[in-house]
Amino acid sequence: MTDSDARSPLSTPLAWLGLDRAALAHAGRLWIAAWLAFGIAVLLGVDNAYWAAMPIWVVAQPSRGLLFERGIFRVIGTLIGAVAGILILALHGAPWLSFALLGGVVGVSALAVHTLRGLHAYGAMLTGMTAAVVVLPTVLAPEHTLALAFARVECTLIGVVVVTVVTALFTPEAPREAFYRRVRRLCAEAVAHAGRAADGRFAGATALDDAERPLLAEISDIDANARLIAAGSAQGYRRLRYVDALVAAALAALAVARALAERHRRGETPAPDLAPALARLAARLGAEPAVPPAVAPLVADAAAAAPADHAAAQTAPAAPTDPLRTRLDAALVQLVAAEDALFASATDGDLLSFGARAVRVAPHRDWTRGRRAAAMSGGATFAAAILALLSGWAAGELAALGVCIFSMVLGSLPDPKRIARLMFPGVVSGVALALGYRFLIQPALDGTAALLLSVAPFLLLGALARASRRFAMPALDGNMCFLLASQAGMPAAGAAEILSGGGALVLAAGVVCGGFLLLPGASARDAAGIARRLVRDLRRLLPRARPRPADASDWHARTARQVLRLAHHLGRAAQRPVRGRPLLATLNLGHAIVALRELAADAGMDPLARQQAERAFTELRQLGANPAGVAAQLHALADSHRLTAATPLLLDAAQALADAAPLVAPGA
Repeated sequence: MTDSDARSPLSTPLAWLGLDRAALAHAGRLWIAAWLAFGIAVLLGVDNAYWAAMPIWVVAQPSRGLLFERGIFRVIGTLIGAVAGILILALHGAPWLSFALLGGVVGVSALAVHTLRGLHAYGAMLTGMTAAVVVLPTVLAPEHTLALAFARVECTLIGVVVVTVVTALFTPEAPREAFYRRVRRLCAEAVAHAGRAADGRFAGATALDDAERPLLAEISDIDANARLIAAGSAQGYRRLRYVDALVAAALAALAVARALAERHRRGETPAPDLAPALARLAARLGAEPAVPPAVAPLVADAAAAAPADHAAAQTAPAAPTDPLRTRLDAALVQLVAAEDALFASATDGDLLSFGARAVRVAPHRDWTRGRRAAAMSGGATFAAAILALLSGWAAGELAALGVCIFSMVLGSLPDPKRIARLMFPGVVSGVALALGYRFLIQPALDGTAALLLSVAPFLLLGALARASRRFAMPALDGNMCFLLASQAGMPAAGAAEILSGGGALVLAAGVVCGGFLLLPGASARDAAGIARRLVRDLRRLLPRARPRPADASDWHARTARQVLRLAHHLGRAAQRPVRGRPLLATLNLGHAIVALRELAADAGMDPLARQQAERAFTELRQLGANPAGVAAQLHALADSHRLTAATPLLLDAAQALADAAPLVAPGA
């Protein structure tokens, strides 16, 4: 705030509320959009006009691309959900069959939320919610017709159009260029970190952990925000592939750096010119060029962009076919090529390849959480609808709808317990305001002008709360539940009906929020599941007669994604900084297994080295049961014949397994 703001008598209350000048302006736009959407729906004579104001609170976004794309996917999800709901009703089946089919649609939508990236997931969530909006009132309340469901869909479209028109001019573009510079700085830091590891700067494991931690956190955050930054921009989505490539290359560089540091500690020093070459490459990546390249080069040109740096980085440390050095080369070639392509002009050609051994991060598809969310949301919707039908409660339709919406929202979040604690107070406050409106104001209304004026103060209060940094999260649920429970625009009702409707929403929120609070911590459970999958995937890398061992490239892409997810879940579960040692060691262990596998398959390899590799495979099949014992056996194998080609790989695998033990040990 400015000095004049600080001297204002209102500055202290506004600061406590989390409001400044920008937030107040944003609140004003939200208020105008919500009031205008409601007014248009009322003037057009649309039933349940209050639904038109609901999209305002969720479609408005901090960047224009997000605003447009969120609005588009809300419309798409709404239309698909409406069609699904109509098809369910068209079957004219028994109510329990309609509810079972609705539960299936809701479950599939909840599953899609966790298997689609970015705002596609938001559209999927709206599909399930809209299907419930269409089916539940029509089946549970005979006085409600399908026309009412169509009216609610109409209101959604009105709200999306209004919030987009009102706020688009005042919503800035996403800070893409600043984000891309942040990606470049990350890559420079990852390469510099690898150079320091090659130079033996990390004498102790703690120093290496401390250096890795912020880099892993930055990689994870960039990966999580890349699609949000790209939203609404064709150029942003075109560049997204390069951001993904840079994230994969930076993660690979960190894993190689850890392996280099471990080799350095056991006396295996890399080529003396490797560390200076990496430092020069890091300086090149960290520089801010005055004029970006005009044309994106292909891989070969990218490698030539800094010929001294890249040529020096290609010098083998000890043996020309050292797998560790091959991994570093692949990561550096990809990193330089993707960085040049990222900052090329918008008319560039696509970068067709990052090289034969490109490193990748698999798409984000969390099938485990998706299946769990599908079972919870679909099952809860079906159960709530059946209970409402059997009870004959007039407000049962609203309670079942609340169960569906609240369970889908919480099931879509990475930390549902925290949001559940904020959601319930928001719902209660919204319902309380709605009860006051219906008892004190609604009976006295006469005419359209009075109706529009009556909701204006409540919408303004909701807009201020939604723009507040302190109350934004509970305000979202509060605004939605105020509109649902106030029935603004509908005739005045008796006390029993008013209290029943408000109580239905509070009951639904209490049941769903309480259920999520009682469930075991999702982050700890998800972290344990990922750890089990990591062990399973490592075992699949081991050679066996049938089936064929897993492809190394696919394994790396999948494991890199799991490592990023695991870092995220562990951070939430432990509420403390996560060490990179076990995470990166998992990658290094897999690559050591792949290198041993290639060595054993080489017909020209020393028979003694091949024998060591095959014995290592036998031991590694027990890696999930006794990691410490397997690591000791790998060390013993390496000590038995120190001069074979398998020795450094066995030592790499042993050290990586020892470091990864916190993840792969039984019960970890």
